[in-house]
Amino acid sequence: MRFRDPLTGGLIPGLGVAIDGGDAGLQALAISGLAASGGKRLGGRQCLDDDESDEHGAPRGETTWEGKASGTLLALGFGYVAQSLARRLSARGWDVIGTNRSGRDGALAFDGAASRDLIDAAQRADAVLISIPPDDEGCPAARALPQLRAGWVGYLSTTGVYGDLGGRWAFEWSPLRPTSDIAARRVLAETQWSARGAHIFRLPGIYGPGRSAFDRLRAGDAQRIVKPGQVFS
Repeated sequence: MRFRDPLTGGLIPGLGVAIDGGDAGLQALAISGLAASGGKRLGGRQCLDDDESDEHGAPRGETTWEGKASGTLLALGFGYVAQSLARRLSARGWDVIGTNRSGRDGALAFDGAASRDLIDAAQRADAVLISIPPDDEGCPAARALPQLRAGWVGYLSTTGVYGDLGGRWAFEWSPLRPTSDIAARRVLAETQWSARGAHIFRLPGIYGPGRSAFDRLRAGDAQRIVKPGQVFS
């Protein structure tokens, strides 16, 4: 099955879901830090010293899984980031399987319970990217898919897990002090995936096509917030 990318007009081989969004930013997600093996880990996150990694963030002497000639990516939640990554991988010969809640647009349906088709897809996936929201028990996908054979698993979290730092910088090793229920759920989901060796990406925000701060500036409807001590990520 082949779909046409509405941004480029080109056909996308091997992509099992229709793409209806643009790049979400995170172009580096498809290259940096997505190493198949090697490196040090901090809570499941890939950490490479400068002299141990190449210009793409991969261990020297090894290749990122994106560089494989072919493979299968399972995107649990097929939003802007997953679509951006799917375009890059499908151009390199990868097959991409995406999920959404309803199963629309050729995707697999996933709303907390794993179908036989989704379990089969999870078993043959070489890489898995999780971007679905957590619930009170953590990540629904972690519960529904207790076994994965993928060589790489990535979980998209949020910088909200750090809580209010009063304008101070946040680092990967900063203590997690969530101040909202949703952030606390993210911490629980991170714990579940980190225990399974997943790479954790804490994102400050994802903007769809035409929705970023730069787009608002160009459109002339941006708002300037003047507040002492206010720092945005």
